[in-house]
Amino acid sequence: MKPIIPRTVRYAALFPLALIVSGSISQRAPESITPNDNRTSAGTLKNGVLNVRLETRTGLWRPEGEKGRAVELGAFAEEGKAPSTPGPLIRVPVGTTVRVRMRNAYDEPLVVFGLGKTRGFSDSAIVKPNATADFSFDATTPGTFYYTGRRGLDPVFGTLGKDMQLHGAIIIDPASGPAADRVFVISWWFTVDATSPTGIGRSTMAINGLSWPHTERLDYAQGDSVRWRVINLSGADHPMHLHGFYFRLDAKGNGVADSPFTGDQQQMEVTEILNPNTTIAMSWLAERPGNWIYHCHYATHLSTLASLDTDRGMLDEAMLGHHMSDRPHQMYG
Repeated sequence: MKPIIPRTVRYAALFPLALIVSGSISQRAPESITPNDNRTSAGTLKNGVLNVRLETRTGLWRPEGEKGRAVELGAFAEEGKAPSTPGPLIRVPVGTTVRVRMRNAYDEPLVVFGLGKTRGFSDSAIVKPNATADFSFDATTPGTFYYTGRRGLDPVFGTLGKDMQLHGAIIIDPASGPAADRVFVISWWFTVDATSPTGIGRSTMAINGLSWPHTERLDYAQGDSVRWRVINLSGADHPMHLHGFYFRLDAKGNGVADSPFTGDQQQMEVTEILNPNTTIAMSWLAERPGNWIYHCHYATHLSTLASLDTDRGMLDEAMLGHHMSDRPHQMYG
């Protein structure tokens, strides 16, 4: 249905400058890592069982558009399909048994979280190099969850740069059926550079695999009821702020458990802080026409430091013509 009145919801975010992890930028890789809008569930659902075949791949991720700078790293893919960030969406009704066969194509062990019976970072399993492992869980409780993978740990900052996009969303819908909602996954990637005044080489932040100003524009008709799920799989907290409207906080989770709010617990807000590896469900009414933005409210998260165009704290203007604004990654101009 063509919307009656369009409005724009835009995203922009960056991490605190103290949090830095090593990674690498490359000009070559065997395939492209595609952005995933989390609108299509992976696998085959039959007789109450979802079977999903996932594998790890290495490719080029371009969070700033098809012609933007590329980052070489790991991503999940559904077998026979392109790798994506976020990884393939797993979405099932409550009562479903989920079976995942994971192939680790890397020459290193892969630690996988979130596909076992206790969910989130409370469960983990190791998939040996160039090997396959099976995971299974029963979708007993509706909510917003996720899975992640990593090949090792940075001794200070956690996930290695090459694994910062190894993750995906898990949505368990109530027996009444799926809501007309959208799922947004926040992620990040950056390099450390001791010669940079900020300590950062290049960096980017993304929602569903794209960073500002290349993120998705969402169009609604005036009067629409809007429902979102937001998952923060970056290593920083973000006060996520909606311009123009109050939203109702419907649930919060941590990947292990999801807590729905009812009655007086359902607060009306314009900003909600998402800590690392947490989730929220929110809803709002599109009452007024116009163009609106949804973003992290930290001032430092809205600067050019959030751009792959910034090298060692200085803006590299070589790619500026590629963006849709003469002020890429900043909310002005």
